[in-house]
Amino acid sequence: MCIRDRAWDVFHKMKAAGIEPDLITYSVLLSACEKDAMWGRAAEVIEMMHAGGMHASVVDYTRVINALGEKGEVARAVDMFQKLQLSGCQITLNLCNIMLNCLERNGRGDLAYHLMRSMHDNGIIGETVTYNMVLCSLSKSADPGVMPVMLEVYNTMKYLGVRVTSHTFAVLTHSARALGNMCAGGDVACAMQQKAGAEGGLTTLLPLLT
Repeated sequence: MCIRDRAWDVFHKMKAAGIEPDLITYSVLLSACEKDAMWGRAAEVIEMMHAGGMHASVVDYTRVINALGEKGEVARAVDMFQKLQLSGCQITLNLCNIMLNCLERNGRGDLAYHLMRSMHDNGIIGETVTYNMVLCSLSKSADPGVMPVMLEVYNTMKYLGVRVTSHTFAVLTHSARALGNMCAGGDVACAMQQKAGAEGGLTTLLPLLT
């Protein structure tokens, strides 16, 4: 019997005996699930803790969110993120980036954009990788209406003074082409040339358009 199974066996015997689990009980159970990489069961433990008015550590929440994202269980990862907020933990840029990574991996541009807006509403300004993840998430949509949203994200980066990289332009250019939005493609090309000219890197950026 593995560590996780032994821990669950003891847990169920406690419940059967009318002994209510405390924070230490749940922490041991959660640790056992994590050691066996049983992230779905770990999520169950966090859900039980939340129902009992207890909360896991920030590290546990983030590990579970990341693992659920890798498994494609976006709805459950989002639920974990919401529980993390309800735990009273201060939501930081690092935590938001972990959630955005999950959303990007699963092509949930709608949720990534919503999270970005929520970040701004709460005074959290992202870094280059933050907005690039939002753009990558949005770029996986086949809806032509996503291009104006992507340009809004790009303009937000410029407005906030966040560094725009060649990867940022590559994602925008690829989406403009894929969606057949020549107007947006022209705007991106113009912005690329202006940035490249200012940095002396015109020849390295122009091939992205060909």
